[in-house]
Amino acid sequence: ENKLDLERSGVAGHLPGNKFRPDVGGDAYLQNAAAFYTLVFEVEASAGNHDIYYKQVNQDGTLRHVTPIPLATGSNNQSNPSIGSSNGPPGLSNRVLIAWQSTSTLSSGDEDLWGAYVEWNGNLLIPAFQVTSNSRSQRHPSVSGVASIHGTQCQMVAFEDDWVSDNDI
Repeated sequence: ENKLDLERSGVAGHLPGNKFRPDVGGDAYLQNAAAFYTLVFEVEASAGNHDIYYKQVNQDGTLRHVTPIPLATGSNNQSNPSIGSSNGPPGLSNRVLIAWQSTSTLSSGDEDLWGAYVEWNGNLLIPAFQVTSNSRSQRHPSVSGVASIHGTQCQMVAFEDDWVSDNDI
């Protein structure tokens, strides 16, 4: 068992604030010597304001990106990040979805889901976009790996949907 300190005081590129809810995805295409793990996590930027960042880790456990890369920062509270995994060579399945929940700009107390696509090599391919938006809260996203459905690459996002009297998936 190896323990890796990826984001704490004393580690290069460390962000101030507490870190929460890490999730790890990766590039499972092992025929390529350049396959990486991608760590997404939540950072307490200030009281009541959390942001979403990611870092990449090489196969030997060293940091590929020293400084965390921001996905969602600002005045809205972002939390509960989830990342899928890619499963193929560059050009075939070379992106992975990261999803998180964010307080709504439309309604106090409402939460919506947001996402971004990151390439297998850590480049931000498609920046933050809204996944859900309605008067109910959507929380705790869980992102699948990549599937090829009729030649189209897809990823599923499962989440809780708050229907006043109960939550549905």
